[in-house]
Amino acid sequence: MADNETPPETPETGTEGTKPEIPAEVKQALRKANKEAETLRLKLKEIEDAEKSEMQKLQDSIAERDQQLAELPKAIRTQAIKFASTASSMGFLDPEDALVFVGDVDLADGDAVKAALEELAQRKPHLVRTDGGPRVPSRPRPKDGAPASSAVGSEATTGKARAALALRQLSNK
Repeated sequence: MADNETPPETPETGTEGTKPEIPAEVKQALRKANKEAETLRLKLKEIEDAEKSEMQKLQDSIAERDQQLAELPKAIRTQAIKFASTASSMGFLDPEDALVFVGDVDLADGDAVKAALEELAQRKPHLVRTDGGPRVPSRPRPKDGAPASSAVGSEATTGKARAALALRQLSNK
C-alpha cells in the first residue's frame, strides 16, 4: 500500500521530501474501507458472473427453440404424409377430408391415428371406398342412335336440352 513508499528525492535540493504523518485512526479506517471495497468488488463480480451464466442459459434456450422451430415444418410435412398414406391405405377417398374430420389426434402416434380413422370410417362411411378399388367416375354410354349428350343420368342435361331431345326422338319415329 501507500505506507511503505518513500517520497522521491528532488533534484534541486538532493534531500528527501517530508511527508506529513497520517494518524493511525485514519490509516485503520482506510484499511477497513479498502477491505470492504475489495469484498464488495468480489461480490459484484460473483453477481455479474451469475447473471452472465443465467444470461447464457437463456441464450442457449433460445437457440434450442429456434432450432426446433426450424425443424417444425419438416416434421409437420412428414406427419401429414404419413397420415395421408395411412388414410389412403384404409380406403379413404380424400385424406384431406379425413384429416379435417379426424379431430384432435397426435399425428405422430400411428396407433392413435389408425384408431381415429377407423372410428371416422364408422361414423362417416361415405368418406371411404366401398369396393376397395379406386373410384374413377365414368360417363354413362349413350344408347344406340342417340347423341352422346342424350345419355341417361347425364348431369349436363338441362330442362331445355331434355325437351329438345324428346322432340328429336319423336321426329325420328
